[in-house]
Formats: sequence, structure tokens, C-alpha cells
Amino acid sequence: ADLKEQTKAAAALIEEAKKRMRDAETLTRQLHDELRRAGKVSEATERKNETAAHEASEAQKRLEELRDRFENDERFAPLTKPLEKLANENLKPALEKIESAPFREREERSDEMAKAADELKKAQEQMNDLAQRLNDRAEKVDAFEKAKDLAERQEALARSARQILEEHPDDDAKFEALKRLEEEAMHRADELARTHPAADLAEARRKMQTAAPKPQATARPSTIPSPPGAQKHLP
Repeated sequence: ADLKEQTKAAAALIEEAKKRMRDAETLTRQLHDELRRAGKVSEATERKNETAAHEASEAQKRLEELRDRFENDERFAPLTKPLEKLANENLKPALEKIESAPFREREERSDEMAKAADELKKAQEQMNDLAQRLNDRAEKVDAFEKAKDLAERQEALARSARQILEEHPDDDAKFEALKRLEEEAMHRADELARTHPAADLAEARRKMQTAAPKPQATARPSTIPSPPGAQKHLP
């Protein structure tokens, strides 16, 4: 699937889950105050409790959908663990408190609502962190894919140059082929380095060095730059 579309869809799920959590938090704080002040539990309070449980449950569903997306796309698989952590440590306990609240005494119920509200707030903070991780991951994957594309293009150019050498071993065209290969490599490497400073060009360099014909003494050697911190595999 397209990287931008996948990132956009995941970001939308994060925002929807955060909204549901925020609404549930607002309701649970209201419930805490109402239960603390009231002499008995009203029907309006019960309805508000049901709405809070619904919002928290919907947030949980969004996280489950997000988890499925991450698990089915290896580019975002590393985000699965922090997602599950926030779901299990904050959202799930908050939902359980809200759902079990009607079976508790009024004062205990009020205290549980306060705890649930705090857990929902913490979950939202962790969702903000997850959103940042998603953006960072998307940038790294984008850089990696562009570097991979560069390597494939250079390998194709090298094959073309090698074919010319095999068909015309004594032809000056071999030097022109090497020249085109060098210029195309430099252009694409420079462009990628400008737009993605952290891009992995190591694979492109390796492809060029192993696939390109060995230049004569008069030919200019390959000068494809490798930026600092180049990585060999998708991070």
C-alpha cells in the first residue's frame, strides 16, 4: 500500500481514538463531581456513565484497528508494542472502571471515576507520543524506499553499460556509458541527500561498485556520496 495513504489512515485513527478518550475523560470527571455531591445516583448520571463507557469502548476499537494495520504492514510493525502498552496499561483499566461503576457504592464509584479520568488523560498523552513516532517512522521508511529505488536504478544503468562493453569491447562508447552512469548516479544521489539527509545510500553505493564495469585508468572512478549514519536495512 502507498506509504502516504497508510500514514494518513493511521494518523486519522489516532486522532479519532484521542477524541473518544477526551470525551470519555470529560464525562468521567463530571461523574466524579456529581457522585461526590449528590445524595443518590440519578438517571441522568447513569446515562452519562453509559455514554462514557461507549466513548472509551469506541476508542478501544480504533486502537484495535490501528494495531491490525501495524501488524499487517512491516514498515510500521515496530509501533505495535507501544500501542499495545498504552491500550493495556491505561485505556483498558479505565474502561473496566467505567463499566463496573454502576455496581459500586456511590462514594467508591466517585473515586473510581477520578481514577478512570486520570488513566484516560495519560492514554491521550501516550497517543500524542505515538502520533510523533508514526511521523518519524514514515519519514525513515520514505528515505529508505527512495534509497532502494536509487540502488535499483543504478543497477539498471550498470547493466546497460556492461551490455555496451560486451557488444562493443573496443568502442569508445564504453567510456560514454560509464560517464552517463556516473552522472546519473551523482544527480540522483545528490537529490536524495538534499531531500532526505538521513537516507540510506549505502545500498546504492554497493550496487554501483559491484555492478558497474571496471573503468580504465583514464576513466573517472565512482564518487557516489554516502551520508553519515547510513543504514543497511529498514530501521
